[in-house]
Parts: sequence; structure tokens; C-alpha cells
Amino acid sequence: MISQSIRGALSLALAAGLFVAGCSALPSSRSASGAESRATAAPGPPSGRAATATAAAQEAGASRTVYVRAIYGGTVSAGNFSVVIPPGALKADGIVTVRQGDLSQPVVDVSITPEDRNDFLKPVQLVADAAPMDRALLANASLSWWDPDSSKWTPCPGSHVNVADATVQAPLRHFSRYRVESAGRSGW
Repeated sequence: MISQSIRGALSLALAAGLFVAGCSALPSSRSASGAESRATAAPGPPSGRAATATAAAQEAGASRTVYVRAIYGGTVSAGNFSVVIPPGALKADGIVTVRQGDLSQPVVDVSITPEDRNDFLKPVQLVADAAPMDRALLANASLSWWDPDSSKWTPCPGSHVNVADATVQAPLRHFSRYRVESAGRSGW
């Protein structure tokens, strides 16, 4: 027969184990690198009401806002775009938003609040999943940013393509509106 003190200790250990396991599955949990975790969709195509909701969400776009601690950095993803913030890139903690207004268009708005944090100590990486882009256009794709002062798209220095995994990337020194383009034209 198990004594009451052993039974109490086992119950406490079981409760602690369940608590740790449950918290590690929360959307706010940290990975081993300290980066914010990312929500993922269930595999497979949706059906019924879920299909209707998915279609409406695609038309509406995608947005994600995450509080990023400067010391840890993190990744914020929405739609076809991810911003990878290395530890120490931000001057201080901030709220980062990635918003792709129309998932059929390769345009993303990236911002940080407070706005005085929109100048980084080291580059932040913008990664575009360009899988929807025609392969012939992908080889010459690049990222550009909207310059409101000149009212034109300006190429992002250091923009490059990884054809093998169909991504277009560029180091950023500030957040703004960005797009994937090929031969000066936006589009997948």
C-alpha cells in the first residue's frame, strides 16, 4: 500500500509535468532559440464551412502582431512573408506587425511600435515565400520598398533569390511597405 506522502509527491510531480507540457504548446511559448513561436494551420485542405472561412481569409489577407523582446529577437510571419529579427537588432522591445493585405499580391506592410524603434542596430531579414511566382520570373526576382518621399518603389540593397526553396530575401534597416518584383513589375 502506498503511503499518503508518496501519493501526494507523485500527484505533485504529475501536476507539474502536465503544467510544463501544456505551457510548451501555447502559442506564446518560446522555442529553444528564444524566438516567438508561430501558429500553423492544420494539414490538408479545409472543407465545408472551414473552406468558406479560408477563402474569405485569403481575400482579406493575413496579419500578425507580436511583442518582440530586443534581447531575444524573433520571427513574425503573415501570409507569404516573414521578418526574422536577430537578437540585439532592435534598440528596445517593440510590437512588430506583418500584414499582407491581399494574399494574391506580393506586397507586405511591416511596422514596429513605438515608431522610434524603426531603425535597427543590425539588419533584420525579410523573407518572401515566392512559391506562387512563375519560375521564369523567380530567377530575376528581388524585393523593393515603397519610398513615400519619391513616390516610387526602390530596390532593397542585398536582395537575393534562393531558387531551390523559392524565396526572395533582403536585409532591412527599417520597416516599410515591401514587394516582390521581377523586371520592375510586381506580381506572382
